[in-house]
Amino acid sequence: MATTSDAAPRKKTPFYVSIFATQTPSLSPGMPTRSAVVLVHGLWMNRYACFPLSVGLRRQGFSAYAFGYSSVRGSLAGSAAHLADFVTELPADRVHLIGHSLGGLIVLRTLCEHTIANAGRAVLLGSPVSGSELARSIYGRRGGKYLIGNSLAEWNFLAERNWSSANRLPPGTEIGIVAGSFRLGMATFFSRDLALPNDGAVSVAETRLPGAAHITLPVSHTGMLLSSRVVQATTDFLKFGSFSTGSFH
Repeated sequence: MATTSDAAPRKKTPFYVSIFATQTPSLSPGMPTRSAVVLVHGLWMNRYACFPLSVGLRRQGFSAYAFGYSSVRGSLAGSAAHLADFVTELPADRVHLIGHSLGGLIVLRTLCEHTIANAGRAVLLGSPVSGSELARSIYGRRGGKYLIGNSLAEWNFLAERNWSSANRLPPGTEIGIVAGSFRLGMATFFSRDLALPNDGAVSVAETRLPGAAHITLPVSHTGMLLSSRVVQATTDFLKFGSFSTGSFH
């Protein structure tokens, strides 16, 4: 019988592993599934915010995992590195990435800076790819920098210096972007001059990325997480690499 000192140390489960991850029942532990999705939440949220989206995607046949990170205190580089490790270790032949708001920027940074052999397509939901005017407005107010945190402030800093993820992505990377046009959110109070159309936090113009597929739906920034239209649009892109007109219905 092994003594306590002889026993192998137990591997700790990373804090970002989803409690609602799914696995194909017919597969034995350790065997890869064919396709999975990883959902990355936005600012001031945690992985539980992705639960409604995960339910819809599971109904579409995907295994769903949520990645959690510190959206205020964490850095872009640190969160991207953790996400890359998480995706690489998943038991799936292909892993698609879905990021909401700041989560989409984490996804972009990950794809730009890390080689992920099993990475599939990526969908960004309401992500301010070209920088966030709302974040700039809040950051300039008393205590604002503590609300916005490190990652989004860093992305704005890079965007203002013309750092572009479009020419840093690996060749052949397929990105789909869902923007919202229903204005309901913090911009009403902190950034009334935010360009129209917008989703209440991010303008449609801020979501655009050269070379990426793009669709605008009548949803608000937070409402994206609850929208069946967003689930359908995301599913279309993950399966076919494009948004169909059916995503509007």
